[in-house]
Amino acid sequence: MFKSLVGGELFEMMSQQEGNRICNAIGDALQKEYGGYRWHVSVNLDSGIANVSLPAISDEYAMAIHLNKHVFGLETAAKNSGGEYLERFGLSRSRNDGSVNSLPRDVKGNVMLAKEMANG
Repeated sequence: MFKSLVGGELFEMMSQQEGNRICNAIGDALQKEYGGYRWHVSVNLDSGIANVSLPAISDEYAMAIHLNKHVFGLETAAKNSGGEYLERFGLSRSRNDGSVNSLPRDVKGNVMLAKEMANG
């Protein structure tokens, strides 16, 4: 039996597919440019923001990509955000050399330098 999607259900399905497409595009760009790190990407289409983070650094802090403001394309915005995230912690852009494991951490397990990200 075929069940049609109407109204909000169809829009929600289309939004979820678009969110997944954006997540995959950002994740692919990050892996291509900064392979060896385990990136986390989340997208909120309602707010128009994608968040990029490294769980090895922190579960609380991320770099935001404003999806409606990236003039040079999503791939470039992803590379810029990922590179800036790595630079803030003195990590190599070329490869994951394991130095993330030696960074000082707070009691929650977040890298202590990550707190500076919240302050700008």
